Order: sequence, then structure tokens, then C-alpha cells
Amino acid sequence: GYKGLSEVIDGLGGIYIDVDSEEIKHINNYQIGIAEVLKCDYTPVTETGVQLLNGLQATAYCRIRYVGNDFERTARQRRVLKAVADEAKKASPAQLEKIANSVFDKVYTSLDISEIVSLLGNISKYNIVDEGGFPNSDMLTTGSIGKKGSCVVPRSLESNVTWLHEFLFDEKDYEPSSAVKEYSAKIAADTNGYVK
Repeated sequence: GYKGLSEVIDGLGGIYIDVDSEEIKHINNYQIGIAEVLKCDYTPVTETGVQLLNGLQATAYCRIRYVGNDFERTARQRRVLKAVADEAKKASPAQLEKIANSVFDKVYTSLDISEIVSLLGNISKYNIVDEGGFPNSDMLTTGSIGKKGSCVVPRSLESNVTWLHEFLFDEKDYEPSSAVKEYSAKIAADTNGYVK
């Protein structure tokens, strides 16, 4: 949520993000709304370019919906996550443990706090090697689907699952389950005529 992300970023001393002129207005508008929810003050972003954003500013940056499309919104979210990882690599183990402890109750995870702290001890070894999504950007389409509105749809869920297994597990010739094949056919039938 807003509070957990803001606290992580503030705990790291902020993150560097390149803000463009289209994004400033929206960052500040979202900050107002988030500040009301969190009952805190905010500092407007007034300049473009690479700059240090605090937790509230970066959280608002993640929420921008009106500059570009949804793919650009998720790209902004990835920029923030990458910037968090970059700053976390510079932090001391004690600082990372303090941040983890302060936000742990705001996170839903199957890991316990000791497992998270252990993983954070190796953060300098972690690298983000790809930003791809699911469905794969080369294997999706979009369309306005009735009352649901604009949707992202896999051209074939079956092909996307095969790609995912190759990407994640280096499994060549992976054969999707019968359930995946059934879902793939259902998606195709439900979206036929709507998608590009």
C-alpha cells in the first residue's frame, strides 16, 4: 500500500527518478490524495529532470494514469522498483533490517521476517535482468471488451505459458497442462471479435 512503499523509500533516503513535464502535475495531484489518506503533509515536485523523490512523491509517481497508457504506468512502477533496488544495494544491513521490520506488517507474504532479512543480506548480488510482463509484450493484444472496457489479452495463453517456462526455467518444449489449454481456448472464445 501507499504507506509501506512510502516508508521503504523514505527509509532509503529517497530514490532518483527522471520526471518529465507531463508528469509533474499528476504527481502533485496524486500526492494530495495520498497525503489525505495517510494524514501527512506533502512536498510538491516543481522541476523536471532526474531528482531525489521522497516516499510520498515516488508513490504518487507510480500512480500516474493520465500520461500515456497503462503500459507506461507500469513502466513508471518498474522504474520506482529498480530505483528502490539501486538504493537498497547502497544501504547497510542494519538499515535494511530496520526498514524491513518497520514495513513488515504492511506486506502480505508467505515469508517470515527472518527469511526476508536473510534475503536482504544478499541484495548486492541481485540484478534485474528483464522487465518483461505477462502476457509477453510480443504475444498480447488489446481491445475494448464490452462493459469491462480496455483489456490486455494474451493472443494465446497456451503460448504465453510455454514462453514463461522457457524464460523462467529454461524448459525447452514445455507442454502446458490441459487446464491451461482449456483456459486459453476460453479466453480466445470470449475475446474473439473484440481484440485487435
